Amino acid sequence: MNHFKDEVLKTEVNRLYVWTNKTYDNFYETSIYDASGIHAIDKYENETDAIIGHLRWCSIADKLKVVIKLGFGSTKDKLIDIQRFAV
Repeated sequence: MNHFKDEVLKTEVNRLYVWTNKTYDNFYETSIYDASGIHAIDKYENETDAIIGHLRWCSIADKLKVVIKLGFGSTKDKLIDIQRFAV
């Protein structure tokens, strides 16, 4: 089971997805979904901020080469190389 409660937005950008969801702890989270998995990259307290954040990430996703995946619990933040889906 994942920790997503509701999908807010999902946008395809240059062979990857920017995906924003409401989590079970009632926060909002934007992730990059690429060929290597789902990488949480931003967290918000409300839906308005989540939508604004989603659109901001969409505006730069075309050029992304790396992202910082947010840590969770005792897991630290981690630099992730973007691996776009094949054409």
